[in-house]
Amino acid sequence: MDFSSFLAVTEPGTFTEGANGEITFASRDALASVVASFTFTKLREMAAAAKALARYVDDLESELEASDDLVVEVRAEMYTSLLLATRCSLLSAHHYSRLTAYY
Repeated sequence: MDFSSFLAVTEPGTFTEGANGEITFASRDALASVVASFTFTKLREMAAAAKALARYVDDLESELEASDDLVVEVRAEMYTSLLLATRCSLLSAHHYSRLTAYY
């Protein structure tokens, strides 16, 4: 909400609008009240947006942590598979050489 839209919903008699769009407040207190109210509304909107952003960042951090855990798990599985494949290959070569030694 911009300031002009905010002014549209203020209490009648707080200000007058001239023919060229100039705004004149009834008093300094009326001006201070409108500015304080507008500022409070904007700060409340920004606080809500900041909370939403913080929740989003927390969700992203949780997803990243879960992904990191999965990567560690997959790497361990790959390492284990590589070790097993190497052992199988060595055993196969060993048995093959023993078999061919008899022929």
